[in-house]
Amino acid sequence: GPWPGDEERIVLKLASTLSPEMGALSALSDFTEEVYAMTGGRIDIQIYPSSQLGDQVDYMRGVKEGTVEMCLVSTAALESLDPRFVIFGMPGLFTTPDKVNRFYESDICRELLDGFRQRTGIRSLALFHDGIRNVWLKDARAYRAEDFAGLRLRIPSEVEIRRKEFEALGAECVPMPLSECGVALQSGYIDGLENNVETIMNSDIAQQTRYQVKTEHAYSTLLLLINDSALMQIGETDRNILTDCARKYSELAFRDHLEGQEEAYAAAEKAGIVTIDPEPEDKKRIRDLMLDATKKLLEGLFPEGFY
Repeated sequence: GPWPGDEERIVLKLASTLSPEMGALSALSDFTEEVYAMTGGRIDIQIYPSSQLGDQVDYMRGVKEGTVEMCLVSTAALESLDPRFVIFGMPGLFTTPDKVNRFYESDICRELLDGFRQRTGIRSLALFHDGIRNVWLKDARAYRAEDFAGLRLRIPSEVEIRRKEFEALGAECVPMPLSECGVALQSGYIDGLENNVETIMNSDIAQQTRYQVKTEHAYSTLLLLINDSALMQIGETDRNILTDCARKYSELAFRDHLEGQEEAYAAAEKAGIVTIDPEPEDKKRIRDLMLDATKKLLEGLFPEGFY
């Protein structure tokens, strides 16, 4: 049929802190193209990558208020709007991608997302993977929990659980945007940070880090969110195309993520970043200390015996 005039075309802005080459965002680029084609150009989703529209807190405020229609944010960033999202970041809970996927499909998570939508007007369309989180250091080396004492580590500004985890190891936590970490490491303002391998290797941080400590303390996940009113204003057929495509590209992105993660680990090794893999008992002690410090964040939020 004929392509729509401007009055029929719906433009949706999608904000993300990720750079375009990161797995989740490259999948979403294909997602926007498929939605555009399948709706005959009626739904035009425009991606704003690399923090162009601010940080994750800005996006969530934007999606809540409807000034930005969609965003891809870490589940950790959502803790500020609903403390129950802390479950995604609990130390040692989700050690494999499959466990995360199963939790996302569970009744408990459905209930969490439905309640979140009713309270905030924000709907989750799909889950994306960011991978296991490790510690990246410039000069210091850490083999056991005690070695973190006194290290200045960057943490994401809006994520309380990360602060509690690393303060439990005696580290000094420095909240700052990821985009400032390369310079902060270079100048010696921080000793390191915790993040997943793809994020590190796709940024200027890689040049400033010499050691990767495999703490594997948490698993990073992202949610594709949409302002619910904006979604419900779209006709049913187009709305179904959008939601079905979101799920389809979440699954495709997952496969890409597993490949991308392996490539990023290889790139880290090639760049001369030394991997420190703590002994099993040291790794367990790091996690136990983190868990003791963070589990009170869960009190009263989930059914008895859930965690």
